[in-house]
Order: sequence, then structure tokens, then C-alpha cells
Amino acid sequence: MAASLFSRLNRWISTFFTYVTATLLFVLMAVTCVDVTGRYFFNHPLFGGLELTEILLAGMVFFALPLVCAREENIVIDLMTMPQGKLRIAQNVLANIAGAVTAGVMSQQMWLRALRLDKAGETTIQIKIPLDMVAYTISGLLAVTAIAFLIRAFIPSPVPASPQVD
Repeated sequence: MAASLFSRLNRWISTFFTYVTATLLFVLMAVTCVDVTGRYFFNHPLFGGLELTEILLAGMVFFALPLVCAREENIVIDLMTMPQGKLRIAQNVLANIAGAVTAGVMSQQMWLRALRLDKAGETTIQIKIPLDMVAYTISGLLAVTAIAFLIRAFIPSPVPASPQVD
């Protein structure tokens, strides 16, 4: 029962992050297309296009990060290939805990940065988007990434066999 609930919740969260990331990518593509078309054909770029591009790119990256971590699709460099068994599991747990701590510290630091931006009332130059909202969102997504790492550490997926080298 609990495994089924966890599986459904995992699938729902994964679908949510996938759709949000895809939507941000589409909007980023549309903004870039309108900006370039306006710049080269009408000599009038999209007002605030650069700011929108920066914010959409950050949103896309940080919405994709928890998804990538949860699916174990991040880049892995095996400096020490452990044999199968308990050592391999320990290596996986320690690596995921290190990732969780790193993402957690980054989240906390980004939250502090957002507080400073909020206090200063910082906005983007052209279209006046509050920068603290962007920083708070990034901080929250980094916290979700830390949770994804912790889940991977303590509820590991089956470890694939090491590739054979000829």
C-alpha cells in the first residue's frame, strides 16, 4: 500500500516537473524567436527580451534539476568503481548525501540572497520583475533537489551492473 502510494506520488511529481520544464523551454523558444525576428526584420527587439530569457533559462534549469536527480540522469564520473554489493551501496548513499548537503547549502544561501534582494527592492531593469521572487523560487527548487538526493540515498533504485571493458 505504502509503496503504491509512494509510486503514484513520485509519478505525479515527476510529471509536474516534466511539464513545467517543457513549458518553460517552449516559452523560452517563443521569446527568443520573437526577439530575433523583431531585431532583424523590424529593427525593434522584444522589450525585456533579455531579462525574460535569463529568468526563463534559470527557471528551466532549476525546475529540471530535481527531476534529473530523482531519475538518476545526472552526469556521473566513476573515479572509484566499487564491486557489486555493500561497498557499491555505501558509495551510492554517500554520494547522494553529499549531493543533498550541497543542494541544501545552496538553497539556504539562495534564500539569504532572496531576503537581501527583497529588502533592497531589486527588480529587473526594463520590465521590473522582482528579483527576490526568482531567488526564492530557485531556493525552493534547490531544496526539492536536496530532498530528491535524500530519497535516492535511502530508497535506492536497483544498481545497474558495471559495464564490461574489453
